[in-house]
Amino acid sequence: MFCYLTLNKKNLLISDNSNDKEEFLLENKKDGTTRIKVNNLYLHENGTNDRKISIKYQTTDDFSKFIFEKEKNGNFKIKCVGSNRYIHEYFNKELRTYNQHKKNITYFRLEPIQNTNKFYIKIQMKKKLLYIDKLWWPFGSHINHIFWSKIYAKKNNFTYFYRKNLLKIDPKDKEPFFTNGNFEKYFEKVSDIMDFETEYNIFIYKHTIYTGYEIQNFKPEKYKSIREYHSDLLKKIARPSKFIQEKLNNHKFLNEIKKLNGKYIAVHIRWSDKIRGKGAETIEVSLKFYLEYCVQMRKELKINTIVLCSDTIEGIQNFLEFNKKSEYNFDILYDRDEFRVNNTPEDSFVQSILKKNFKKFKRNEYIENEYITCFAVFTILLESASIIGNLDSAMCLIPNKIRNNPKVDKSVTCFPGCWDLCGGRFYSEAQLRRLKGLS
Repeated sequence: MFCYLTLNKKNLLISDNSNDKEEFLLENKKDGTTRIKVNNLYLHENGTNDRKISIKYQTTDDFSKFIFEKEKNGNFKIKCVGSNRYIHEYFNKELRTYNQHKKNITYFRLEPIQNTNKFYIKIQMKKKLLYIDKLWWPFGSHINHIFWSKIYAKKNNFTYFYRKNLLKIDPKDKEPFFTNGNFEKYFEKVSDIMDFETEYNIFIYKHTIYTGYEIQNFKPEKYKSIREYHSDLLKKIARPSKFIQEKLNNHKFLNEIKKLNGKYIAVHIRWSDKIRGKGAETIEVSLKFYLEYCVQMRKELKINTIVLCSDTIEGIQNFLEFNKKSEYNFDILYDRDEFRVNNTPEDSFVQSILKKNFKKFKRNEYIENEYITCFAVFTILLESASIIGNLDSAMCLIPNKIRNNPKVDKSVTCFPGCWDLCGGRFYSEAQLRRLKGLS
């Protein structure tokens, strides 16, 4: 199927299936290039990052020159000389050369206008595919980025393709974070299709190209609420692979907790680089708020057992001491075999990976152990009677959104978490003092 090219109100070149069309004059040059004239102005590729095709700036350099590459069937590919990239349709019908994939081939046709030397230009319409090969890799963040990119694809009617994560720990590294990019070693498949060819109009995804505020209120019509949609989508994403599930089936501490049949309060404390250092994303909330919520849930649920999950040694020790000093007398269980770091940004899992400081593990073993641990913690949170934690941590946020039960799941900061909005949050001085237990 082909449709006509036209200009929109912003003088950008777009595809239009309503039969609106512009008349184009092709000026062929001796060097084999072509200038395309419309309304007495020349089309050109914008030099900005968006790489739109417009008549805005009237440049005379290579960005206003195009090469028409003819195929055997009479169709053309159109390349901009300035960037040496082919023109394709963007998701909002705009014509761009931005974010090209090697399999992305868009064909055009020229339709002569009788009794003139002008043409209509038609573009081939294709199904749209969102191509992803790089996402931030720590467990909770990874799931959250898959989640938002899935919504982005659904909202814009894309086929979703994500089979390998080629993001490197360091740009200088030869290998990506996941060996051979194989994140599916840890997760069930999330891609809509297993492979693709040129039948799609392919868009390369970068998590910077969308804003959570633009898509956070989107939901398909079959869902009664946004929370219901988010819950259902995350259930489909946050699934362990068969390899991970086998490890979980033999996970000593997780099997002990399963014997409680969900009759426990799960407390999640995420510290280290989450609250300290240049990359800190939230604050260290006083443990009294965690325990006050635990007391509230104990009264409501008649449960005195806490299963404590934390990425740091101090998170465990300080909570145990606070429980003892306050005489709350909760029965507290935690995984004594889990490898934890000190409460410093330098010792965190992410920073250990970035600095290749794997301590007693080899690199692949370190990553594998971390993902097994994360899925075990995730399961503990998901199957609990109540979750108490900071929703600024994606590890805590995701099971909260899946369960969708704010009556028993409590955040020590506020709802939604900052990464539920795909952006940071700012606290007033009064809020900071209160959350830190200083007032």
